[in-house]
Amino acid sequence: MNTKASSSTVRVAAVAWFVLVTTAIEASLAREAEALLQWKSSLQTQTLSSWAPNQTQCLWVGISCNNAGSVTQINLPNAGLQGKLDNFNFSSFPNLTHINLSSSNLRGDIPALVGTLSKLTVLDLSMNQLSGAIP
Repeated sequence: MNTKASSSTVRVAAVAWFVLVTTAIEASLAREAEALLQWKSSLQTQTLSSWAPNQTQCLWVGISCNNAGSVTQINLPNAGLQGKLDNFNFSSFPNLTHINLSSSNLRGDIPALVGTLSKLTVLDLSMNQLSGAIP
């Protein structure tokens, strides 16, 4: 194989890899946004008006993201949330480090999926009506 053909093959492989990685990242970010919107729709109160499908979740109230756009923090203390955590898909957030849902009106059990958040360092669910062990 000549050098020109070899160079073209390397470029095609690099472009294909970039497209594959970019597509995987975009799919992951879309899963995070969808998980947040599904949880919002399960709540009895609709206080999260900035959470809209036509806007990146990194701009939503209470949401912080890393440079890649992945959710790292959910900070919604005193947000007037009413509902359960059952419909919150914790497994959609591989980079989540902080959750603060304190002083709301959340009730029910603390889902076992909280225990799958390997990067979680802060979990504040105080001043709610939650029960069960923290996984």
